[in-house]
Amino acid sequence: SRIPVGILDRLRHPALILDCDGRVIVWNESMERYTGVQARDIIGEGGYAHGEALFGEKLPTLADHILSHGDIGDDPRYRSPAREDGGVIIGTRDNPVSGWRVVSMAAPIYDAVGDLIGAMETIQDMPDARPSPGVPEEQAQTLANTLSCMIFTLTRDGTYSRFFAAG
Repeated sequence: SRIPVGILDRLRHPALILDCDGRVIVWNESMERYTGVQARDIIGEGGYAHGEALFGEKLPTLADHILSHGDIGDDPRYRSPAREDGGVIIGTRDNPVSGWRVVSMAAPIYDAVGDLIGAMETIQDMPDARPSPGVPEEQAQTLANTLSCMIFTLTRDGTYSRFFAAG
């Protein structure tokens, strides 16, 4: 593989890498814990096997949208998807497997001459938070919509406890 992968096993967030044919070539240890699917059982698999492991259905994830150059706005499973500079896509969706809403981020991977060689995706659960004693949930959402930004709070261990996105 032309993709350096050792560092991905040290990531605390579940991460995967697909090659240009949509086959899983990296499934880090955090992804194993998150899905219960061992890397040895999914490496080399295509046909949206990673989507099934993550979300219970053989459907494309954001990494697949990177590889297909598809318009993520056409995928109704993602809320407020956004393509950023450099081709990075960020979106949120409900995860029927975990029962949580998740934030997914996918980015293209290029070789030294600029050819697309794959896509990486990371995910993070966003537990539905109870309103904190400060700003009521409705007001926080109104503020996020007004400012065209995201508002979130994190616990000390880096877990999202509250997340609002514009739109």
